[in-house]
Amino acid sequence: MNVDSRQLITRNGSVLNKLVTVLQFTDDEKQVGGFLDICQTDVYQPNDKYSIGSFRINYSRIGETVQVNILSNYRFQESPDRITKHLHHWLFTLKNKGKASDFAIEGNNWTIQMNELFSMKNQQKLIPDLRGKLLV
Repeated sequence: MNVDSRQLITRNGSVLNKLVTVLQFTDDEKQVGGFLDICQTDVYQPNDKYSIGSFRINYSRIGETVQVNILSNYRFQESPDRITKHLHHWLFTLKNKGKASDFAIEGNNWTIQMNELFSMKNQQKLIPDLRGKLLV
């Protein structure tokens, strides 16, 4: 499954904040690469939260340019801790019968300038989450 890396990151404030925070502490004089693991609880938008869940952001910074992409493996597991536990139990059963399989989720490469990325973070509005707290 292919997803839009930019859209997934920018429409989920906590995810964008985590990426910017990691990149703020990288050295802009040399190439820096790494990854950032994002938990499903950091994902605000319901379509992303339930269809993608947790994922990894891979990033590479060269000077003031950052290239980002996303990777996740969606696994059907029998686990009472899953948010969608009934769906996963059903799909886990189908997987064991050979009628369903895990799949990869990949984001396209997204290239952006550091100042534009920082500006996106600064322009975010506070969005109330379902628990009544504010996400930034």
